[in-house]
Amino acid sequence: MTTDSLPILEQAFRRECRSLAQYLGESWPWTRRKHGAAQDLLRAIIDDERRWAARLADLIEQAGGVPAPGNYPTEFTELHYLALGFMLDRLVRFIDAAVVRLERDRAAGIDNPAARALFEEMIERKRGQSEALHRLAAARVVPAALG
Repeated sequence: MTTDSLPILEQAFRRECRSLAQYLGESWPWTRRKHGAAQDLLRAIIDDERRWAARLADLIEQAGGVPAPGNYPTEFTELHYLALGFMLDRLVRFIDAAVVRLERDRAAGIDNPAARALFEEMIERKRGQSEALHRLAAARVVPAALG
């Protein structure tokens, strides 16, 4: 892999390490026991992002870089004592924006086949996560007003 892909990989690594789902995983918003489907989906998203971050870190190191996750965006650090239902809509928007960024990064030209395959996997899985979150919201599994 050339170093041309390194900045793209580093940015993707930071986004996966410091995503809204990762922040929620560290702050665990309030929810009711009966909202297990939403909790399970959030855990799956968190686990996916952690696996992707580890794979991105490997690719960064192979390219001679040093993985650096950075800090959470300041808009996340203002989120305290919130209900999961309230956060689901925000999480959907965040994931949808992540798909757009990944597609843009992929189009910018990643010269490593393993990195391209990882980006393809991430895009497809994030689209599925977004659809699953939309289904939860449509089914009112976790009411936004009640968390």
